Amino acid sequence: MDQVEESTAIIQGLQDLAKMEAPQKGRKDIANVLEDRLSTLKIPRAVKIVTDLPEGEFFVDVDEKQILMVFRNILINAVQAMDNKGTIRINAGRSSGNCVEISVEDSGYGIKAEDLEEIFQPFFGTKTKGFGFGLSICQMIVEKHGGEIEARSEEEKGATFIVRLPSAGEGME
Repeated sequence: MDQVEESTAIIQGLQDLAKMEAPQKGRKDIANVLEDRLSTLKIPRAVKIVTDLPEGEFFVDVDEKQILMVFRNILINAVQAMDNKGTIRINAGRSSGNCVEISVEDSGYGIKAEDLEEIFQPFFGTKTKGFGFGLSICQMIVEKHGGEIEARSEEEKGATFIVRLPSAGEGME
């Protein structure tokens, strides 16, 4: 990442933090939200995105802009963790407690066990660049939506971020 991209990422993170207000929720199909996010990100050609996002099956009551911040951050982190090459798998499904579960799994180098407990803390980071507040912002947003975010990883086997959001029920949007 060059200095312009790094500066842009830092500024975007600060803007995201400054814009953090109460979620303006609306019923959304998570498949559409994620497909929209994927279409706007600059993903390197050497990164393959594999999705299992059934349309019309998983509705959540979210502030779309805030949830897009969460997935932008997770996806950018995944691309960086893979050194801009590898595979990212994105799946949506139902979890216990009537929640929609979205997992983002990368084929990167993973997260050290001792770091896994700390990654959602503000100013904690494993990268040489950045301020380490991206995942804490993600956690704050997800929790304001009544959900939870979790990270799982084994070193050298990639990382998986799981976002669980309360289901908005079934049927037409």
